[in-house]
Amino acid sequence: MAALNKEMVNTLLGPIYTCHREGNPCFVFLSGAGFFSTADNFANIIDKLPDSIGILTIDAPNSGYSPVSNQANVGLRDWANAILMIFEHFKFQSYLLCVHSIGGFTALQIMNQSSKACLGFIGLEPTTAMIYRAGFSSDLYPQLALRRQKLKTAADRLNYLKDLSRSHFSSQQFKQLWRGYDYCQRQLNDVQSLPDFKIRLALGEEDFKTGISEKIPSIVFSESFREKEYLESEYLNKHTQTKLILCGQHHYLHWSETNSILEKVEQLLSNHEKL
Repeated sequence: MAALNKEMVNTLLGPIYTCHREGNPCFVFLSGAGFFSTADNFANIIDKLPDSIGILTIDAPNSGYSPVSNQANVGLRDWANAILMIFEHFKFQSYLLCVHSIGGFTALQIMNQSSKACLGFIGLEPTTAMIYRAGFSSDLYPQLALRRQKLKTAADRLNYLKDLSRSHFSSQQFKQLWRGYDYCQRQLNDVQSLPDFKIRLALGEEDFKTGISEKIPSIVFSESFREKEYLESEYLNKHTQTKLILCGQHHYLHWSETNSILEKVEQLLSNHEKL
């Protein structure tokens, strides 16, 4: 595949690490709340995209290779505005979004604020207002409760993610994924224990009032036990190509369901070419 250019882009929140290649439309990737670099997190998908398609990956503050930054006074709209500055920096005309987990809330803000045309949204278990308000409680789903019983400690969770990523990534992709994770952890070692330091921004009720325009096809991938949650969520609209796809047995569906995701990407790109 054509190489990605690495660049720190200055925003209202400070420098943000990006990987980019030119092309239109541009496929924009946003990770969830973990410490992986986004380019590495979505490598299974990015490596198989046509070279003619633009790519933009963005590492949130305190994730991947973006600098350490206190998020205590940062809101979701601040982060969305920073991303819109990155959009303007790279000057593409239209885009598609592929997001994981809590990156879904950011995507909703972007789609409603950007002047650029969004050709499609792909959400990989994007966080819903319902589950966020419930504090991600295991009481909502027995499946989540069972999973958390098996992953009680930080070491358990880390080993789980390493085993899962090892089973779906090439050796090189795996090493790169965890190299970025380890780099981020080292950067945070000196600050994350400070009493006033916040690694992640906080969400408020005003952040849960945004949905996806009916003009944008929305494709959501989810484990089957969350079907009702997504059918009633802010991520599905009445566009004729909007669809909920039930698959997988873990939260990191972009690691294991690559072929199904790429199939939907191809459909969205085909729609664009027909315009």
